[in-house]
Amino acid sequence: MPLTRRRSAPASTSSSRSDALPIAARWAIVLSGGVIVLAGLDAASMVFAPLTLAVVFGLMLAPLARRIEAFRVPAALSALLLTLAIAALLTAFILAFAWPMSVWFERLPEIWSKIQTEILSWQGAFPDTSRFRDQLGNDPKAGMSVTVDGGKAVESAALLAPAMLSQIIVFLAGLYFFIATRDSLRNGLIGFCETPSQCRRVDRVIARVEVAVSHYMLAITAINIAMGACVGLVMWMIGAPTPWLWGILACIMNFVPYVGTAIMIVLLLGVGMTNFEGWEIFLPALGHSAVNLAENQFATPQVLGRTMTLNPFAVFVAILFWLWLWGPIGGLVAVPLLLVADAVIVSGQPRPAVRASTLRNRA
Repeated sequence: MPLTRRRSAPASTSSSRSDALPIAARWAIVLSGGVIVLAGLDAASMVFAPLTLAVVFGLMLAPLARRIEAFRVPAALSALLLTLAIAALLTAFILAFAWPMSVWFERLPEIWSKIQTEILSWQGAFPDTSRFRDQLGNDPKAGMSVTVDGGKAVESAALLAPAMLSQIIVFLAGLYFFIATRDSLRNGLIGFCETPSQCRRVDRVIARVEVAVSHYMLAITAINIAMGACVGLVMWMIGAPTPWLWGILACIMNFVPYVGTAIMIVLLLGVGMTNFEGWEIFLPALGHSAVNLAENQFATPQVLGRTMTLNPFAVFVAILFWLWLWGPIGGLVAVPLLLVADAVIVSGQPRPAVRASTLRNRA
């Protein structure tokens, strides 16, 4: 018996090693494929990023397109109307931002000088600010000189404009074709199924994705517009310059949870330091924080309810990942893409069958 046991041990060990090798090979293939996909998405971000944003907006506008088509309007015409509406809103947004941003850009030397003066005036509240003063490169008793190379800034803007215009064109074209051909795309995906049960499951997944993204995007858009209006009103009440600009920025930044709020607080701290004195420099940031707190605690739970049950840590990681990969557009599509993944996972779990038509009627 002991001899038999000794002979069987190497055989079991070799079999376990042979089983581990295919598993390791599969994981290596998966990781390699993931790295290749990430590299491709990064290299072609000029195309994939606006296309993904177009798909997100297309899912948001799909219920509205369906209601328009209920009046026997062709899908191509309803897609054109919605695309033109989005293009008009985008044009109005760009025109509204052009003038105030140019004014703030011209004030950059003055703003930086005031920020330096304000920070250096706090030296009595800290034990040692000499090192920080040396880093700024200015003597608090001497006149401060700040130079901003406007030529390079204008050159960078001129180089950036064609790239932004191309992304806008890709976004609008992708939005139109997605809305106009969404039924054909759904039928094409269902056509890959082999059995009727698989067809019904894929149809339910597509319907659940559409409902989840459209509900979230429409609700969060309404919430952010109301929040932007409140922030603009608060900025006007405290006397901040261009209050409507900060209201629009607050509305847009709130589409990127956590990160957008942090950016707005930093920007409004700079606004306070350049336009207020004493403790009032914190008024713009405090006003935005108060509105944002009320929105997070009362408005969002009431409007979204339990439809937005994503894990906050997962949301934070998704935002950081897509910001790193695609920049601002990645921040906008991070939560909708997480909702798509959540809808796919939920639809794959065993649960009572729900028809896709029932899901779409709820939208």
